[in-house]
Amino acid sequence: MQTDITTVRDNLGNICQIPESIISVYVLEKHIWENGNDPAAIRERKPELRTIDEFQIDPVRPFLNDIFRLMAAPHKPERGAPSVGQGYWIQAEFGSGKSHLLCFLASLALGSEEAWEKIRKKEEKGKRGKRESLYQFWENGLKQKSTGNNKGIFVIAQTLVGVGGGTVGYDTKGRALTDYILDAAKNQLQKETGKNISLYPVELLADRFISRDLDRYRTDLKKFLKDPKY
Repeated sequence: MQTDITTVRDNLGNICQIPESIISVYVLEKHIWENGNDPAAIRERKPELRTIDEFQIDPVRPFLNDIFRLMAAPHKPERGAPSVGQGYWIQAEFGSGKSHLLCFLASLALGSEEAWEKIRKKEEKGKRGKRESLYQFWENGLKQKSTGNNKGIFVIAQTLVGVGGGTVGYDTKGRALTDYILDAAKNQLQKETGKNISLYPVELLADRFISRDLDRYRTDLKKFLKDPKY
């Protein structure tokens, strides 16, 4: 007797296979640096390797080739030409993997040899030749930028969810995109190095006061009070 497949089927457990462990939902705040963007991992520039393990390269290979080629390209300031960056607009449906793509790019940009070794093995398994493999960009530029005395690519992750809009019809203006980027760069530098960087006029003015003007008040003013001819 033939079974009617429209009314009878196997249990889902016999049809589907589910990995024992999977991130499933990627967010920039958790899946670039090791252990959920752990502060220690950020200081040591350790990437989240599972982000790389679970990423599918082939669907976005042309884009990856494009951006890693620019990352690996040599920077030669002695030529006098200004550095030129490149912006990308990434648009796709909800759940299509935009955040995973960004996490993947950022984690590899950190310059971990262990992470790029995973890429080499992935590409070998996919029968990719040396000229086709993403690993060529590690060998031909990124490795040099990320080892020795070179500090590597400066990776900043900043989500803009909840910060845009909300000012239409009001007298007050919203913050500029550059402000968010500057704040993110400053915060990331503090996390990685423990050092602060002054970016805004009030901070630069305070730096000037501490480094130059304070000595004028302490030393030169003291001399003037003792001798008005000074």
